[in-house]
Amino acid sequence: MIELVVAVAIFGLVITIVYSSFNTIIQGSETIKVRSSCTESAKHALMIIENDFNSLFVSVEPEYSKPDLRDSKDPFRFICEKYFVDGKEFSKLRFTTFNHISLNSLKTKSLSYVQYYVVNDPENGLILKRSDSLNFSDEDFTEDLKAPSLCEGIDSFKLTLLDKDNNEVNVWNSEDSSHYYSTPQYIKINIALKCKDTIQNLRTGFAINHYREPLN
Repeated sequence: MIELVVAVAIFGLVITIVYSSFNTIIQGSETIKVRSSCTESAKHALMIIENDFNSLFVSVEPEYSKPDLRDSKDPFRFICEKYFVDGKEFSKLRFTTFNHISLNSLKTKSLSYVQYYVVNDPENGLILKRSDSLNFSDEDFTEDLKAPSLCEGIDSFKLTLLDKDNNEVNVWNSEDSSHYYSTPQYIKINIALKCKDTIQNLRTGFAINHYREPLN
């Protein structure tokens, strides 16, 4: 009788260990899937941003003139600002590109202005958006909550811009004299996503091939 009780106890212990190990493996597999999905989402966003920059357009002299020599804003201006969403600081960006993506996800060579910004969605939390419009606006930023989402669970979206002397800044306005009406020549991008109990952080940087030199 004692042997039977011991055998049952050992069997129960083995079953518990096996179940615990199996459950740990399943949970670990799910965590890996979630983290992998987050990483792919961030990589996709970085790829789209880089593609937009590869087709970036800015006006240069003699077509471009300083703001005090004209009556309207440069429609092809480059602007990067810092702002707060839900108590967290993010970057938002506006520039002009030939990499227009229509609502049916078709790419064309039409010149459009794109914006990247983070919004707080009541159902999905902080989301990185990309808006793309063929209708140029005098407003520097016209955030559209219905614009396509690039990433959900955004924890950080930070841009660092470099001028021709490799000075790093987080804000830029090509219509402003602080950068002598130039546009940046290099950009660093940091995207961080919340994935279960961890933060997935991806960084990239690349030269901007089309830019405007500082004006005297």
